[in-house]
Amino acid sequence: MANLRQSLQSPQMRSALSALKSKSPAEARTLFESALRTAPNDPALYVEILEACQKDGYWDLIVLFGERAVWECRESPEGIRAALYGQLVQGYTKAKGKEWKQLACDAARRAYEIEPLNPSNQNLLGYTLTDTFDSTDKAHSNSQDLEEAQILITRAMNNVRTNSPLKGEDPNLAMYEDSYAWLMVKRGRYAEAASLLNDIVTRVDPTVFGDAMKELHYHLGVACSRMGHENAARQSLAKALAYDPKFKDAKAELYRLPGTSLPTPTKKN
Repeated sequence: MANLRQSLQSPQMRSALSALKSKSPAEARTLFESALRTAPNDPALYVEILEACQKDGYWDLIVLFGERAVWECRESPEGIRAALYGQLVQGYTKAKGKEWKQLACDAARRAYEIEPLNPSNQNLLGYTLTDTFDSTDKAHSNSQDLEEAQILITRAMNNVRTNSPLKGEDPNLAMYEDSYAWLMVKRGRYAEAASLLNDIVTRVDPTVFGDAMKELHYHLGVACSRMGHENAARQSLAKALAYDPKFKDAKAELYRLPGTSLPTPTKKN
């Protein structure tokens, strides 16, 4: 997405980005819509909006403008359309609105169908199928989803190992390996997942991996927790929360550990 970014300096965009920083999403939405009226199918403008919303955590706005983007930019080049679907997947996954699991899977599959040979799209669909899998959710507990996910993620890893000039040093490989490890967690192969995740966190550069570091530590924390390694789990989840104190999944997993007290509700005067 970053390669599509342009310097869009319209008054509406400047004001909208300022509104986001000021935690005024309703105002930002109105201003974004005003900016889009002048260029309703400009993918660069949608990218600017989606990346700003992602940075500030306004996932509902990503869903709103992401859904509009994939429709309005349906005549754009394949790579652009696939990337927009990728942003929409993240919006669905983080906002967790109604039917979010199915919507995320559908959007990820659309990105993959547009560019099936792109390892990023292979991983996107594989990870989304894995992340939405829930053995307690009848609609999303089909083991065939995990089988498809394993094929896709393995294909993405092999693609990088074979074709990337960086080979094993390619940061995308670590991301795809993280997807594979999360798949192993969902399959109950916790020791295998923990071994791979420990290897990843010791060799990746946090400044390159960025926000994804919290997911790595969260996945490792879950794997350790499931094996009964409570101290290791607590340490990994604490690291995930150090990257993002509002990380709900990491908080929930931490409170599942024995001896962890739930926060005391603030009393209202």
